[in-house]
Amino acid sequence: MGKKILVFLVLMGVFYSCGNLSLKAAQAGESYVEEMMDGEEYAALERTVEKILHAEKFSLTDYIRRVLSGESAFSLSDFTASITRGIFGQMDELKKDFVQLLALVLLTSVFNGFAKAFRDGQVAESGYYVSYLLLFSMLASGYLSMSSVAENTLNTLLEFMKVFVPVFCGTIAFAAGSITSQSAAAGLFMLLTAVDYVLISLLLPVIHLYMMTVLVNHLAKEEPLGKMTQLLAKGVRFALKAALSVVAAASTMLGFITPAADALKRGSIIKVSEMIPGLGNLFRGVAQTLCGAGNLIKNAVGTGGMIVIILICIVPLGRVLLVSICYRTGAAVVEPVADRRIVNCLTDAAEGITMLFQTLFAGAVLFLLMFAVLIRATS
Repeated sequence: MGKKILVFLVLMGVFYSCGNLSLKAAQAGESYVEEMMDGEEYAALERTVEKILHAEKFSLTDYIRRVLSGESAFSLSDFTASITRGIFGQMDELKKDFVQLLALVLLTSVFNGFAKAFRDGQVAESGYYVSYLLLFSMLASGYLSMSSVAENTLNTLLEFMKVFVPVFCGTIAFAAGSITSQSAAAGLFMLLTAVDYVLISLLLPVIHLYMMTVLVNHLAKEEPLGKMTQLLAKGVRFALKAALSVVAAASTMLGFITPAADALKRGSIIKVSEMIPGLGNLFRGVAQTLCGAGNLIKNAVGTGGMIVIILICIVPLGRVLLVSICYRTGAAVVEPVADRRIVNCLTDAAEGITMLFQTLFAGAVLFLLMFAVLIRATS
């Protein structure tokens, strides 16, 4: 009789311990979040986000906590209002430059029209050179400003990614496993290196060369560097398409292979635990609770990082795009009265600004694509 009571008490203790295990699994996510936010890596991330988005009403920490607590995580109306406010602010700044550009081109056209009334054609040609040099300085100044915007934004994006990747990969380790986390960290840091080298160190200088070639090419009637400008433009666009294709393929392969290895290891542990009579289903429930908490944390951190990337890039993208539209609009407006070379110069300059936009857009899309694949593959 005493032995039966002892066995009963042992079984009751086991079931009670397992019940506490379920409760601890549910609380493990909260403990991990608190430890993560108290760590040095997250502190560096928070300082970087605060420095980058000091003008925006967005806090990564508040976003993560609202997601985990089940509250409304993100206000689409506030996000749209912030973007609209930033873009319209850029339009107000660009309005003055656009008016100056149109005034310069129209005055140049009037001057050239009077100059052509003289029999000596050198007067008209000299007038064109003087007016073109003024246009040259204005376009070069505008391009250098937009190039600085694109380069600074890409550098800011890289600065954010360097502190965000360790935090995000830590959540992947908690949710999916160490193999996936290590592979994701390696892939993301390789992407950081590729963006730094290909977009900033390679493509931006090529776009600079294209723009200078365009401005010099339209100084002469024959346009001796026309083929060179076409080659440079096609090379930049091909490189951007190739970069997007390579990253898409690498992200897909990474999402297919590495999570499967961790899933196999985790599934084997669950299968072995299910073989324990009476306790298998309980262990399975604990594992599912823990995985669910890990996925929620990982998705919250990953989505918050994607929102920060969008906030970093959206206003500079809008500004560069607006400048390109201004140049194209100016070329269309003055085409009936302006010299053909000036119209072509404005159109080609708009192409150079557009390539800056495409480069910056590609940098943002590369990281967003990688995060989207990793979040989906590890869920």
